[in-house]
Amino acid sequence: MREPQALRRGDPAVTVLALERVGVLYALPEIGTPGSRIDDALELAAALTESSPGKAVAGAWAALEALLFCDTDAADREEGRAVAADRAAALVTAGWPRAELTSLSYDKDLLAGAPRLAYELAPLEGENRERTRRMVAWLLTRPPQPEASYATVAAFARAQALVVAPGPTLGRINRYLRASFRRLYRQRNVVLHGGSTRSIALTATVRTAGPLVGAALDRLAHSYATVNDQPLDLANRAELALRVVDDKDGWGLHELLGI
Repeated sequence: MREPQALRRGDPAVTVLALERVGVLYALPEIGTPGSRIDDALELAAALTESSPGKAVAGAWAALEALLFCDTDAADREEGRAVAADRAAALVTAGWPRAELTSLSYDKDLLAGAPRLAYELAPLEGENRERTRRMVAWLLTRPPQPEASYATVAAFARAQALVVAPGPTLGRINRYLRASFRRLYRQRNVVLHGGSTRSIALTATVRTAGPLVGAALDRLAHSYATVNDQPLDLANRAELALRVVDDKDGWGLHELLGI
């Protein structure tokens, strides 16, 4: 890569498209229902897009903790509230293969160089679960690197590494995400318990953790809107899926979250 590349800074905005995709964007859940808890969490996380860094980390963490920590569970109380960070990391990690492979399955440059794959995927427009399964099968044949943009080549390399060694790849990603979510928790404590909004890591935390918070909330909102899954149930599924991803009887990369 010898030519200069444009530097695009990360956007801390929360992007939750699931509610629009399933047609419930303007549906108002009844107060006290699980749906209202997700709605409240989205409102708290909205601080990431329109508030100061201190308010943003406080609201973002409150959104995750409200959905992914159970204060009536003795195990959760013993482990501490940071367990919500680990569960959020598992959700985003388990949802990443489907998102990455789906995006790659619609890449025109990639499909132009793989006519057989393009033929198989053509009748599956919008059927992303099956498209992802076909992509996994194709990548396992070790196809050559496509002649495409740098972004497509990089995505292809990530996807190939994923399907060849899913356990190590997802384990590494999960560690990165856990560190990011736990950093969000620590910065929240600095703001709310330390009373300081001048932490040197505060702005960077908002920039890096913001999209991840959005990804976690998107998975939770989509699961509840489509199959009525509760947040903790989906988080438990994600953690289990990551543990058994290398097992021949485990879930495939196209169905780690089951949605």
